[in-house]
Amino acid sequence: KYLICSSYHFGVLSLEIKTDATKSVIIILQYYMSNIHIVRNYYSDIDANDINAACSIFATNAVYIRGTQQPLKGFDAIVDFYQNHRIIQSGNHIVPSIRMQNDTVFASGFFNGVLKDGNEVEVFFLDEFRFVDKKVVLRITKFENREV
Repeated sequence: KYLICSSYHFGVLSLEIKTDATKSVIIILQYYMSNIHIVRNYYSDIDANDINAACSIFATNAVYIRGTQQPLKGFDAIVDFYQNHRIIQSGNHIVPSIRMQNDTVFASGFFNGVLKDGNEVEVFFLDEFRFVDKKVVLRITKFENREV
């Protein structure tokens, strides 16, 4: 008989396997962050206005296509957009749908927030994040009705 106990704390999964009252083996596994987790953390970081953490998911050669705007090409252009040109003051992403297919994560939901001009906004969005080696190389965002 075996008794297996597990715990998860700060990205580390510990498994303790007890073979009898006097013997046990403890196995520690480093938590593997999937691309879905990276995208979920991105939304949390952007909602917390942590631009550095949010942008850390992008590769140096990443391209970000936002609605009808000109594509942002390269890590520096993406960071510049978030620091200097984004029209959102604050808000929250509600992401009820997120799935992964091969190297791409698809997310959809609503953004509720306040723009820098003081207007409140709620907008539906679709996001596509294409990954290579745990970094986003292409992001495409589509909006319903208006762009933010």
